[in-house]
Amino acid sequence: MKKSTRKPRKQPSEEQTTLVYSTTLGRAKFPEFIQMSYGEKAIIGFDRYGRLLGAIVPMEAVKILAGREAELNHLVREQIAHAAAELLSQSPQPLSVDAFASGAAKQKAPRTIMERAEIAARRERRAARKTAKTRRPAP
Repeated sequence: MKKSTRKPRKQPSEEQTTLVYSTTLGRAKFPEFIQMSYGEKAIIGFDRYGRLLGAIVPMEAVKILAGREAELNHLVREQIAHAAAELLSQSPQPLSVDAFASGAAKQKAPRTIMERAEIAARRERRAARKTAKTRRPAP
């Protein structure tokens, strides 16, 4: 009996089912993501260091944000709402508006006088090394 030459059907890859990508991959595949967002009305998110950073959205989603959803077909509105809910469900970290509003980013402790002096000395040494490298040798 002859073996079949047909290739087995591929399972959907992670790339086809994932809606959140790294910013590095986003830069590399930007044209593909634009086409996907335009054609499929998909919302594609990007994360950096495990935090959702931004998204590529179709213009219909922008109209919804602007309060002009009455101009859109109800099927398109539902499709965008479903895509947005799916994106948020795949978010690597729960989003918290309070964390951004309260400025909860890590704040550094003020530097002491000694630390400032050490930093200034390092900068001076670095500048001296750079000027020593860039000087032309005497003829």
